[in-house]
Parts: sequence; C-alpha cells; structure tokens
Amino acid sequence: GLLPTVALAAAGGDTWNDGSTVDSALTRNGGTENDPYTITVNGTVTMNESLTISSGYVRITGGGTLVRGYTGYNMITVKSGATLILDDITVDGNNVAAPNYCGINVSGTLLMNEGTVLEKHNSDSSSTLSDHGSAVRVNSNGKVVMNGGEIRNCVARNYGNIFIDTNGSFTMKGGKISSNSLTLSGNYGGGAFYVRGTLSIDGGSICNHVNIPSYGGAIYCTSEGTVHLNGGTIERNSVIAAKTGDAIFYSSRSGSSAALYIGGNPLITDSIYLDNTRTDKFPYITSTIKNQLTLEVASYSEGRVIAQGTDGYQLTTKDLAKVTLMAGGTKYYAKLEGNQLLMTNKDPGYTVLYNVSYYGNGAAGETLDNTNYASGDTATIL
Repeated sequence: GLLPTVALAAAGGDTWNDGSTVDSALTRNGGTENDPYTITVNGTVTMNESLTISSGYVRITGGGTLVRGYTGYNMITVKSGATLILDDITVDGNNVAAPNYCGINVSGTLLMNEGTVLEKHNSDSSSTLSDHGSAVRVNSNGKVVMNGGEIRNCVARNYGNIFIDTNGSFTMKGGKISSNSLTLSGNYGGGAFYVRGTLSIDGGSICNHVNIPSYGGAIYCTSEGTVHLNGGTIERNSVIAAKTGDAIFYSSRSGSSAALYIGGNPLITDSIYLDNTRTDKFPYITSTIKNQLTLEVASYSEGRVIAQGTDGYQLTTKDLAKVTLMAGGTKYYAKLEGNQLLMTNKDPGYTVLYNVSYYGNGAAGETLDNTNYASGDTATIL
C-alpha cells in the first residue's frame, strides 16, 4: 500500500498506480498556484484511509479513480488555507455507507475542472437524524469553484448532497450535477444543494433529481442562504410533496436574511416555491427575465409581492409575460406596481410590447427597430 507521507517543503509529486491502496492516513502539502504538488493516479486506487491537503496547492489528476474502501471518515479533507485542484480524476464513494461523512470536506478551496467526477457517495444512515452533504461539504469560509466535471448518483439522508455552510461558497461555472437523491421525508432537503452560505450558478446543468422526499428538488435555500441564478439550466427535477419546489425551495423559516437573485439567462423549467412562513420573501430580479419562470406559493393572497427589481433594474410588463404564478394548483396573475410584481386574481389586461431587431438593409451588424409591437402585430423589414 501507499506509505504515510512526510512533510513536504516544496512542490513535487506522487504516482499512485493501479491496484495500490491507501492504508494509512496521508497528508499532502506544498506547491504553488503555478507549480502545484501533483498526485497522478493511474488506474484504480482503493482508499482505506483519508487524504488531507494541509497547505499550499495540490493537484490530483491522471485519469484514474480513487475509490472508497472504508466507512470511517471523509475521503479527502481540504484544510483552511489549502487549495485542491481536481482534473481528469474520479473520486468514487463506491456506494459505501459513511454516515455523516462525505467525499470531499472543504475548509480551504476546491477547484473542479473538466474530467472530474464525484460519484456514488453515500452519507445516509437510518440511525442518524441528519447528515450534511454526501459528495461535498463546504464549511464556513470554504470555497468551491466548479469549472466542469460531474457530481452524480450520490445519496444523503437530508441537508443536500452538497452542503454549503454559513460563509461558505460554491460557484458553478460549468459541468453537470445530476441524479442525486435523499432518503428522509420532510424538511431540509435539496437533491443537489442545501444552502446556508452562498451558491452562484453561472453555467452548467442541475438535472434529474427525481421524487425527492424533502423540500427542494434541486436546491434548498435556507433562511440564512443566498442563491444567485445567473445562467445554466435547472430542469427535470421533482419533489414528492406538492408545493415544495421542484427546482428550489426558498425558505424563511428562521429569519429574513435569505436572498434569491435571478438575472442573466438561466433556464429554470421546474417550479420555485416561495415559503409562506413570511410573505416578505420573494426573488430579486437583476435584469430582464429571458426565460419562463414558474413561482409557486401555498395559497392565494391578493397583493402579495412575488418578485422585486433590484440592483438598478426596473421590472416591465415584458417580465410579467415570463412569470407563471401558481397557488394551490390554481394559476393566478401578476401585476406591476412600482418595481414589484404583485399577486392578483384579476387579469390586469396589460398589452406586452416588443421591439424587433434584424440584420440587413445595408446596415452593419444588428439593427433595432424602436417601434413597439403587440403580440400578433406584423413587422415589415424593408
């Protein structure tokens, strides 16, 4: 098997070959951003003990697989001040039950690049009340940037398969998070994410979290969490219980500090549920709503705020056309007052106007026709 490490003062590297085992707890450190300490994994290496990244920059690559062979602890721990870079590597939980532990525990920084796969991590146990992230746990002041790769086929009891604690952050720029599941019915769900810190979705796909038994098919945004939806796709997620958010459960259970920001160009085909515990919780819209949004509340309440423009953006009637509002299975209307969308049971009768942009007519590049057109009007380009 692989021997325990000694302290490393400068960048270097290891090669772990197919069939090797990690039988004693290992620590790796050293390296810089431009010259990280590199572990090259060839083939399949079984981890019967944990790996700790204690300081500096460490990169794991090689196209191989690290596979869990034990239940006792996190497979990889990234300490505060340390950075782990993953590319072209699979970290496989092997469906081994490791109650309350995870694949990668992050107090420093984790960078996930293309070719990285985190899969089959299982933190569930019927003997425990809760756990916090089967694949990744982001602790306070920890940071994860997902540039690419996949997180898939993981199982947790509750609190998400990716848990983001207070002051922790996870930024998704690309890649795919899919087909993860929870086993405990009730509160504190999130098939993909449970957010107490900050989650930013700038790209990538979150999909196929199906029949989640707790709140939030893809994301549970707690009353302390912040979620920024700037891009990417959230689709084909579902919860078993009605009115708990196939895409997102936006909670206000323990306070009013949660914030959900929607801007850019995210495609969210599943519902976003606005928790009814506090009616002052609603999404903040930071730019034109480009794709359809379905917002859901538990029951009808005339004049309830369901969205508000922010960061200098003024909501328009065009935004209204992109919002579907549901309550108790019934579709309601939204009306625009000031910079807020309000719930109403009466059709406000707005005529949504559009502009036409085109290429041609001797113009260089795109030309905007500033005429306002209603749906059904004909625009003639000469």
